[in-house]
Amino acid sequence: MSSQPAAGPSLNGGGGGSGSPEAPAQNGPGDNPGSSGSYTVSQKAEADRILSCNPKNWYAIIGLDGSEGYSNEVVDLAYAKTLQSVDPDKNLYEKAKQAFESEYKTL
Repeated sequence: MSSQPAAGPSLNGGGGGSGSPEAPAQNGPGDNPGSSGSYTVSQKAEADRILSCNPKNWYAIIGLDGSEGYSNEVVDLAYAKTLQSVDPDKNLYEKAKQAFESEYKTL
């Protein structure tokens, strides 16, 4: 009889933790002034990605690649998912609110 560990390393690709995209980002000087919370690396990346997009290219803002005749359902889902990822109530990165407002106004 062999016993198996409660969580095997193959489930998350390793020891899990600091290498994970959901690991909390290290807040440096000026990264999150006045905030008591933190944010994940992926939350920061998503806010930065949105802010780097051309405001007139709304497909890029919601994470779709070009205007290939997406259905309304696909566009609505992508919009909701992107908007949720930078919701300032859930993403405490200082630029998340700016990205949220930018996406909301653009679309």
